Amino acid sequence: MAGPRGWEIVEHTADVGIRGWGKDFPALVEALARGLFEVIAGPADPKRRLVRKLRVEGVEREDLLHDTLEALNSLHQVRGEIYARFEVEMVRTGLVIEAHGEPIDPDRHDLRTEVKAVTWHELRVTETELGWEGYVLLDI
Repeated sequence: MAGPRGWEIVEHTADVGIRGWGKDFPALVEALARGLFEVIAGPADPKRRLVRKLRVEGVEREDLLHDTLEALNSLHQVRGEIYARFEVEMVRTGLVIEAHGEPIDPDRHDLRTEVKAVTWHELRVTETELGWEGYVLLDI
């Protein structure tokens, strides 16, 4: 696993890839969620705190990762909010996520890229000796 932040942007021909890692699966999901919002709006330091809670049901790790990132992107688009910190907890039926952020402020947030979708193409989740690694491709 490289780097301290838990994720890195990977160059791709037409889309954006994000590779992430974490000590456990929830940490991997948190890292890739931070990477998603870095692609959308760059580094964020929310001034007005809000918390959105969501639950993603499923068994397969790939499904949980995809559906979590897709739900966060949809929440961002529908509510006009940006998220910078995530708390992810595994539960028997899937994941419970708290997304911490604030409403988009054009004077403070540099919206960079509209993410149309989190794709299934090349999506992978792997348990390693050091924890969990994953890769997701964003349709921009």
